Amino acid sequence: DIVFIAGVVEGLIPCFREEIKDELLEEERRLFYMAMTRAKYNLYLLTPKHRYGKKVEASRFIEEMFLWLRATQNKDSLARKL
Repeated sequence: DIVFIAGVVEGLIPCFREEIKDELLEEERRLFYMAMTRAKYNLYLLTPKHRYGKKVEASRFIEEMFLWLRATQNKDSLARKL
């Protein structure tokens, strides 16, 4: 299956709130993860540069995902060297 997740920007994913509580942030992170795991063949994360004429930033979840992937790859490469 192919999954598209549109609007992966701060303020939408996770949803902007004045004070976002840790448990709400974790719930949004879990839902984002669940959406990504539905992809069997291709996953497309769509992040616009502008929204309603204003510049937007990619969701913090994308950066977290890349950090996790790098850490995982580093562990795998260390294990292969041993």
